[in-house]
Amino acid sequence: MKSAAASRGEEPAVRISRLLLVSADASERFYRQVEKLRSRFANRLEVLVLECDENELGEAAFGPGRRARAVMVHHKEAVVRFLSALEYGAPDEGGDAP
Repeated sequence: MKSAAASRGEEPAVRISRLLLVSADASERFYRQVEKLRSRFANRLEVLVLECDENELGEAAFGPGRRARAVMVHHKEAVVRFLSALEYGAPDEGGDAP
């Protein structure tokens, strides 16, 4: 069964509902697998490579002493909150934080 957009010849809407957070210290093979996931689920998944190692990411997500190379945020409201926090914490065009 075709979607309404497909039957009208339109491209499907991109609706990011999952966010994959990845540490910056993984192997090339790992990043190739991440890119395959991103390509496969491009209309629903966005990937952010964070400037941290697996220890920092794991501790931020799961607590002290935990490691994680990737963390999936899969609840739409959590994705919105995370991206909003990034937006509000980002420097403005002049280079100063708000």
